[in-house]
Amino acid sequence: MKKRAAVITIMLLGLTLGGCADANIYDMPPDQVYTKLIALEQGTPSAIDVAGVRRDIYGTPGKSVTWVTDYAHAYYECTAYLTPEGPARTSVNVGCSDENAPAKFAIGKAIVGQIAGKANTQLPVGRSFNGARNRHIELIDSTLDERPFDKIRGKSQVMGWPDPPA
Repeated sequence: MKKRAAVITIMLLGLTLGGCADANIYDMPPDQVYTKLIALEQGTPSAIDVAGVRRDIYGTPGKSVTWVTDYAHAYYECTAYLTPEGPARTSVNVGCSDENAPAKFAIGKAIVGQIAGKANTQLPVGRSFNGARNRHIELIDSTLDERPFDKIRGKSQVMGWPDPPA
């Protein structure tokens, strides 16, 4: 009896998680996804709520959209990469980094790198950008699904999305 219950539990779990597998695929061509994402007014809905933030947005039609967030103590870019999945579907993946940060952040990056290197580990907060990535995933998902931005979903990993691009 226990074996049967375990098999049923595994099947139900597979069905539940299986439904999330295409969370990052949208039923519209890449050019339409690009048009919707590039038109987002920065700060509406806000990906981060910080006063004095400079936000820019740019992209390559049908390929990617990048949001730049720059304020006094931080800088990062989150890019939505668009990949055609047949004639009328698009998969989206999101990556965030500070690789293009202005020189004013070089010292901070070097210090964090030294601390992480000496500890022979990755810092849990440091340069992971998981929070920013999750907020941008929710920003993209809510925009393409034409629903309101959900701050709660924006604070956690959205199930079914692939790992960030390397």
